[in-house]
Amino acid sequence: MKNLIQAGLIGLAIGSLIELLVSFLQAIGDTPEYVWATPAYLEAFGGNTLAAATLAKASYILLGILFQLANRIYASEKISLTLATFSHFLLALAGVATTGLVLRWFPLTPAGFAVFGLIFFLVYSLIWGISWLRTSRSVQELQKKLGQQA
Repeated sequence: MKNLIQAGLIGLAIGSLIELLVSFLQAIGDTPEYVWATPAYLEAFGGNTLAAATLAKASYILLGILFQLANRIYASEKISLTLATFSHFLLALAGVATTGLVLRWFPLTPAGFAVFGLIFFLVYSLIWGISWLRTSRSVQELQKKLGQQA
């Protein structure tokens, strides 16, 4: 339970940081004010920004918990690394896409889905690649230490 609460708080923190980053990038471009959500999302709440913000923050928390649960796939010794990665990718895609639909991160068009999917794939691949390199280095260091002890 403690891990899930931590995961939710991490999701909340990451989501909030991304909000700030997007708002900052928009301010550089054309809107010099804090815009924490898409206009389409805010319009859906008819001016009730408290309800909009609450749903957005709850979405970030749930996404953090989903990622924590999805990471447990890798702990299973019954499935291959390839299947674990593919399963994790699908869960992450489903969670982020659902959050994106709720928060209206992209237009509900085939092109909107395609652009979102491409961006998600690129970001996921980058994070996966960095994680794989770190793990590979750790394994090499451990093997080196074990070789010195023999």
